[in-house]
Amino acid sequence: GPATLNAMITWLAEPNSASVWWEPSGLTAPRRGMFYLVAMAVANAARTIMEQHAGNLSTAINSQVNTAVTGEIFSKAMRQKGHSRFSTGKVMNLLGDDAGQLSEWIGTVYKLPASLLTIAIGGWQLLRLLGAAPLLGGVGVLGIFAPLSYLATRHCKFHRDAWFDLRDVRVSQMSECLHAMKLIKSNAWEAGFASLIGETRVRELAACFKYRVVDYLMMIMWSTVPLATAAAAFGIHAVQGRKLTINVMFTSLA
Repeated sequence: GPATLNAMITWLAEPNSASVWWEPSGLTAPRRGMFYLVAMAVANAARTIMEQHAGNLSTAINSQVNTAVTGEIFSKAMRQKGHSRFSTGKVMNLLGDDAGQLSEWIGTVYKLPASLLTIAIGGWQLLRLLGAAPLLGGVGVLGIFAPLSYLATRHCKFHRDAWFDLRDVRVSQMSECLHAMKLIKSNAWEAGFASLIGETRVRELAACFKYRVVDYLMMIMWSTVPLATAAAAFGIHAVQGRKLTINVMFTSLA
């Protein structure tokens, strides 16, 4: 991908430039352009096929793990019904959210070796294109954002736990009301219980709003990381007095 893009941009800027090692020798200028075009199409097609295969594999793993965990939680909840230390709302949280997050995390673990290989190959190509100082500058920006991301993740988890706890309380209150509906109706306690559940719901929505705000701010921060990294690397490259050509910029960004 990036290597083919670099060769093609170099050929467009200088049609008589030296050929790369993986290019057949003796090609004329138009045939070199066709060769680069076919090579880019093959590289993009291969990447798309591998990404789709990885997506299908991740979906299959997520579904299997989510089904297994949900079934185990439901089975255990039924066996301990009546003397469980977990409330109905807690069981609903485990079934609805925690099981899904566990399956998503397990579905992405297999991507770790491919990610490490991608980082190694990308770092080697950036070292060849930009040099050591710009590469270290980009890594330094990532090092600055790493603790900020950790703090933001902890803050987000705090608000998420507060939201889930309040939802647990609300579901438990509604379950108790449904189980004691005859007693509530016979004593005309509807207004009191409705007010109690309504207050809990208001607190739950407030906690949910805080969690969403922190989550969106964290996503905005993560989206600025590539821009800040590229700006630092290209800035150091320019400060060093080295020419920032089109093929270097596009290939580095790719």
